Amino acid sequence: MKKTVVVFASIFCTSLVFKAQAQLKRVAIISIYGNKTLGNSGGSASIGGGVSLGNLNNLMLSDSAYNLTGIVDKFANLISVDLLKEFPFPFVPKDSVINNPGYKSLIDESKVFNRKSYEGSHPSVQVAPGYIPIAANGFIIDDTKAIKKSFDYLPSDVDGVMIAYLDFDLQNGGASAFGVSTKKGFAAANIKIFNREGKRIFKLKDSEKSKGSITTVMGMMTDTKKVIPLINEAADKLFDELQKELPKSINKLAKKIDAQKED
Repeated sequence: MKKTVVVFASIFCTSLVFKAQAQLKRVAIISIYGNKTLGNSGGSASIGGGVSLGNLNNLMLSDSAYNLTGIVDKFANLISVDLLKEFPFPFVPKDSVINNPGYKSLIDESKVFNRKSYEGSHPSVQVAPGYIPIAANGFIIDDTKAIKKSFDYLPSDVDGVMIAYLDFDLQNGGASAFGVSTKKGFAAANIKIFNREGKRIFKLKDSEKSKGSITTVMGMMTDTKKVIPLINEAADKLFDELQKELPKSINKLAKKIDAQKED
């Protein structure tokens, strides 16, 4: 319940931003991806006293079994099928975005990603089919240059671009005792819209933890193979929550915008 309240609070604040902005004519999705590096959400700094998160990430990223394709594809499908229709403005068809000859060149404007980050042997991000990764983690590390440049490859009536991404982590599942503790899978979703100046004008965020957990003994993980199932479990819970709550929130936002237009 607490988390849902946070989501509505975010929607309310966003509506105040929209009040100062002209109504968006049309928006284009320019990036959907999932960060494979655990801890990008700003969560736990380590798995335990003896296993650093960095070491775990190195093991995970070099493991071909660490594949988030299914999770990212579910996320992209949820957005395109269930969430976009709730927004009070139309979206550019995906093919018109990703098939533009200049679209893929936006990766060269990124200060966070490069082609190896999603095309190499051990990519650090899992990207939805056709898209490239464009960072939108915060104004300090936003790919503002790439965001602003994207409008050069979009129809002239597009005045907003959307970036949607997932973060994953392992977070404390309960108090430790006698050197034994638990970690739960964690998944967070961010959906953001930026204007032509590269300024964020819309943000939706939600997160969930897995029901199951993994045990650490004296800081050592007892079974690293459980990490992927826990992340999948957290993601499935997150998508269910997004499907139930965010469309309602977006609908409330649309009514606020309509009311402001009538004033």
